[in-house]
Amino acid sequence: MTAKRLFISSLLAAIVAVSAPVAVAQSGSELLLAASEGDMPGLHRCLMAGVPLDTRDEHGNTALILAAQQGHKRAVLALLAAGADLEATDENGYTALIWAAQQGHSSLTEVLLMRGANIDAREKHDYTALEWATWEGRTDVVRLLLNYGADPLRKTRWGFNARDLAQRQGKSAVVALFPQTQPRAPRTQPVAPAQPQARLQPQVQAEVKPQARRGTPAQATVASAPLPTLTPVARREEPGNRLREVGRSKRGLPIHLASVGTGDRAVLFVGSIHGDEPQGTDVIHRLLRESPRFQHLLTRNRLLAIPNANPDGVANRIRTNLAGVDLNRNFPTRWRPTVRGRFFSGPRPLSEPESQTLVRVIEAERPALIVAFHAHMACNNYDGAAAAPIARAMSRSNGYRLLPHIGYETPGSLGQHASNSLGIPIVTLEVGFEPPEQLWRKVRDSLIVALEPSITLGML
Repeated sequence: MTAKRLFISSLLAAIVAVSAPVAVAQSGSELLLAASEGDMPGLHRCLMAGVPLDTRDEHGNTALILAAQQGHKRAVLALLAAGADLEATDENGYTALIWAAQQGHSSLTEVLLMRGANIDAREKHDYTALEWATWEGRTDVVRLLLNYGADPLRKTRWGFNARDLAQRQGKSAVVALFPQTQPRAPRTQPVAPAQPQARLQPQVQAEVKPQARRGTPAQATVASAPLPTLTPVARREEPGNRLREVGRSKRGLPIHLASVGTGDRAVLFVGSIHGDEPQGTDVIHRLLRESPRFQHLLTRNRLLAIPNANPDGVANRIRTNLAGVDLNRNFPTRWRPTVRGRFFSGPRPLSEPESQTLVRVIEAERPALIVAFHAHMACNNYDGAAAAPIARAMSRSNGYRLLPHIGYETPGSLGQHASNSLGIPIVTLEVGFEPPEQLWRKVRDSLIVALEPSITLGML
């Protein structure tokens, strides 16, 4: 070999060596995309090329987790055969098993259990696969997990167990699956179900069919579509009518705003952003009915209330709206694209009529404070330093703990948007599992504190 040929060969080898990491990185993206879409030829090409199985996207998802989210059983089996980590977690602590159970992929859940997935694994909310399946009403998955030894009476750090969730969510078919006595003894080996379980039909037929997801979350950006133009809220009101329509849901149900009082300081109460958390709607309606009892406060303050921010979700007992969007992940501040499921943030910020309505009302009314109701974490969470003393006073009144941070990230939430972008302090009142009358007695004084923090408790 001549010196010239030797030089060219060495140069080509160096170019290949330098470019190799780039090729691996590209193959890593291809692996994640193939897994999330169930593209078996593409997945096999990546596995044959030796792409690292621990490759992750910007949210900590591995190929196995993405395949489990979407219910692609063949892709999961191929990845497990190639040595994928069964207990890998994403940024929120979700394993493949938790995702499969939450999404209702019963046959895939069984595959993961048979492969030895940790049935007791907990994500950052302290929920196991059983608790998520219960919350979502996945009856077949709940039955399967119980047969494999999941503990239905384990209490989360929020003080409730899977049976509590089933009862509070009105999932009677799920409640019937739970034992009435003590937790089962731990099993050393999983016990397979006596017979295959029939696939359940979806409980809710959404009027707006979600589009198939293409690409990875990293491919979508906030800049991909402009924010919708928000029409200002009409300020006209019929004489004597305190309740007016300010928007419509995805299905076309009205969203109402109540206004009571004549003071300069306004406080906005928002209920049922999540449709499977209707407690806020009940409490707000009770607050409006009781308002004549503290009329003297309403000469200095104005009580604004959206009792039901997600009427479609409440009507169908689902967290999201009818497009499958978690409204509390659909606001512009720190919004980011997520996979379809319980926390789907929508195709873009403010893509949903319900979140648009909330922003219109907030920007038109400019309240001094927002109190948003959620369930069932039994805490007073807040965003913005100005909300801290009010949340602290509310905590002393209602007995729920003060929680400066909920314990996990909530990008695109109402709290993030109100505090960080609009400069409005907000308290998220996460109620517990109290029955309606007991819940009202527990939180009523803290609502008066929110309305006028300087007053003495016991006004109602």
